[in-house]
Amino acid sequence: MSQWDRLMLLSAGYIQQLQELYDRDGLPMDVRHYLSAWIEKQDWERAAQDHEHAVVLFQVLLENLDIQHSRFVQEESFLQQHNIRRYKQNFQIFQDEPCSLARTILWFLDKEKEILNRADLDEQVKQLHVEQEAMETSCQHELERKMAGLRNYVQCLEHEISCLEEQQDEFDFKFQTYKMEAGLDEASMKKRNQILQSLVNKLNECRKNTLANLTKLLSRAEDLIHLLVNKELVDWQRRQQKACIGAPDNVCLDQLEMWFTCVAVCLFQVREFLNKLEELVGKVSYENDPVKAQRPNLQRRADSLFKDLLQSSLVVETQPSMPQGKGPLVLRTNTQFSVKTSHSALAIVPEWRNKTRNLFAVMVSVGTASLYGTSLLILDESGPESPLSQEEEDRVRSARLMTSVLRAKLQGRILDHLHIKENVSCEELLSASTVDDSLSSRFPQELLGLSLVPVLLVAGCQKEAQTLVLTLYNLLGKADTEELLMEVEALMERKMSRSTSTPAPASSAAAAPPSEREEPGRHIDAVMFNIQQLALMRDSTSSQVGQCGGWTQVNGTMLVGHAVKGASGGLEDAVSSCERLGVLCAGVTSGGPLMPGLYQAVLKKDSSIFPSVESECWIQLCSTQEEVLIVTASGQRTRRSPHRNCINENEERVYNVMEWIPGVSTLYNLGTAVYYASVNCTATAKERALLSAVDLGTDALMVATGGTAGVAGYALGAGVKTGVKAGVRYLLNSMKKEDEVLVNQLSTKEGTFTIQ
Repeated sequence: MSQWDRLMLLSAGYIQQLQELYDRDGLPMDVRHYLSAWIEKQDWERAAQDHEHAVVLFQVLLENLDIQHSRFVQEESFLQQHNIRRYKQNFQIFQDEPCSLARTILWFLDKEKEILNRADLDEQVKQLHVEQEAMETSCQHELERKMAGLRNYVQCLEHEISCLEEQQDEFDFKFQTYKMEAGLDEASMKKRNQILQSLVNKLNECRKNTLANLTKLLSRAEDLIHLLVNKELVDWQRRQQKACIGAPDNVCLDQLEMWFTCVAVCLFQVREFLNKLEELVGKVSYENDPVKAQRPNLQRRADSLFKDLLQSSLVVETQPSMPQGKGPLVLRTNTQFSVKTSHSALAIVPEWRNKTRNLFAVMVSVGTASLYGTSLLILDESGPESPLSQEEEDRVRSARLMTSVLRAKLQGRILDHLHIKENVSCEELLSASTVDDSLSSRFPQELLGLSLVPVLLVAGCQKEAQTLVLTLYNLLGKADTEELLMEVEALMERKMSRSTSTPAPASSAAAAPPSEREEPGRHIDAVMFNIQQLALMRDSTSSQVGQCGGWTQVNGTMLVGHAVKGASGGLEDAVSSCERLGVLCAGVTSGGPLMPGLYQAVLKKDSSIFPSVESECWIQLCSTQEEVLIVTASGQRTRRSPHRNCINENEERVYNVMEWIPGVSTLYNLGTAVYYASVNCTATAKERALLSAVDLGTDALMVATGGTAGVAGYALGAGVKTGVKAGVRYLLNSMKKEDEVLVNQLSTKEGTFTIQ
């Protein structure tokens, strides 16, 4: 296979590298494609050193272009004719320096080989990983094959019982019809009895076959239960033990849940089949009926298998740990401890959970557990913990329903080209919703939560998604959470439906030409001002100290907040009044077209910046350090700085996944921008804000963040949830209507204004 043909077979990522390679003008991709066989046969390395050989190859190249042009003339391909003729004219510049052309073509061929080598290396790494897991995968495939065989056997048996019922109905109909006939002679009666006897024999034979198949089905289920309990479950427990001491083993229960549930479903259906046979025997029975003789034993065997399955499927998902303990498996018997359990056999069988409650209650002798999935089992000397209230159960049920609906809508949309679990774990995705920092403000938690729920579902993290939905219920309320999540999903659908290829990551904006980066950068100082206002810690008493020096002018904006009394007038007067207040003053804003030449100083507390076409504001540049008063449990007051290490490796891994997902990446970038601003990581915060502005525009971000901080009541006491929901909903609406905010941004200019 030629080198060019091998390149055409590479995955989308390497094809993108190839396209970027041929974005250069040295060798057009059309020429490389149509003359690929000839190009690869030539000795370009010799031509790069030998002038005479380079001249020969140059002339042959031009002749090949003429031949290709003639083909396009015959095919009446006007555009290709034009392109080939233009390429030939461009190559004429190498007539005096054919060695230079040879070196150019040689360079392109070497770069192609580098791309192929990288692809081959990646394939070898994947193959090595596959070989390491070959034995485990083979066992899983064999088990999957047996599970599929069990399901098919159940379907065949269901059809067989349906046919048995039809056959019995036929016999019953003819029997009742013959009973109503009278005055038959002996020959007719004999013939009728022969027909009935034949039908009874067929019915009897069919019942025997059905019972035999039920016995085989129970034997298959028993073999699978033995394999699951004595092999797969033991292997999982061994991996869990090693994971407790630091081994990087996979202890996810999803696969086991699917297998246990498959067997549980089949056993339930066997019970349904036996009940159906009992119903048929009640209608038609006869001497030596095999169902009457064999059904009780089959019933006892099915119940015993199902009980064994339930007992075995109750596992400790998270090993016991104590609040002040030194780690898992280190317990003190006189102290309360917790353990997270999972009931694998009932993970996805909601229609049969109520039928197993009594049986499950008998098997669990201590603590409480929920049949709705994973639960927390509290073990202590005082006895079992009280069950969830009805309201809490309703919230859990609503969260489960919400995630199921979203998962169904997202299925197949971005799952095909995203392999999230290969890059980041479910636990890391869930922890990113709070950014693992108690000092961060509330606003990013809502944005991060709304953006991460769909990603968790796409990654297959169903339980973590439900946990995050319950958290959003507390932050935003149940109705608003569900409404906003559906709007986020609809936004993702619109973004992906418009995308004809794999979307480039938001970070690619940094590599764009200056003309393409100009739009996101407009008014970014105003956006960062609002973000820093959002990042203030509102749950504790804070004070600010620092120095101010210099001003930034932002045209087309207005600074809104509490006016400084006696600090209005001309620009120099307002600036002087503001500088006397130091860090307590945010800046000055103009009076607009109604009051030209009038400026007002505005306090920093509760202030924000909004777009306003015919106004301008000046932001005071201050370097501040915020100190936070925190009241400890003992009542003492301590001070600490919110400064944190700006390198958060877990968040970076999540970000590397989120940046590829249309729609939610904008919400995630803004949420993390507020977080990084809250921990004084200004550079990272500004970078994330710029990435949000690429999709949304700085004016829309300004309105959303400023509205949340001021107008919507986030800082003015009208209610935290009201402001957050207003800001988030405005963001979603702005992303749906990308041209909603019509503000003149062409006159923006920045500078330092100094008053002598």
